[in-house]
Amino acid sequence: NANKYPLDETISYGCLHTLKINPAYPLWKTCALTDQVKVYSIHHQAAGKLPKTLTPMAWSSDKKVIEAVAHAKYKNVLGIQFHPEQSALYNPQIKQFLNQGDKQTLARVIASDAVTTYFLQSFWNEMVNRLRN
Repeated sequence: NANKYPLDETISYGCLHTLKINPAYPLWKTCALTDQVKVYSIHHQAAGKLPKTLTPMAWSSDKKVIEAVAHAKYKNVLGIQFHPEQSALYNPQIKQFLNQGDKQTLARVIASDAVTTYFLQSFWNEMVNRLRN
């Protein structure tokens, strides 16, 4: 709903932001996700009412946008709104800047943030482990 979640005209292509999390979710413990971790988002759309089988596990810092859901029955099913796969997070050669005129690339910001770097590495390790098992 565009009126409920309007685009912020000051945001360049995507943004880094923190989350509010449900600390009881096992994946967040495994990956050391805290409210200090920065995640990358592009979307201006968000999930509305969820079915009973999905439980919110993370929200935007203002709790207006659901950022992650877990399935009640299938423990390996996770839905996330943020983008840990964005290659600009990992490759400083990709010149994707945070804001208009800001020369800090996403990769440089992430590389200088040990908490976020650890979360991303742990997240991908856990995803690989889940695929193998």
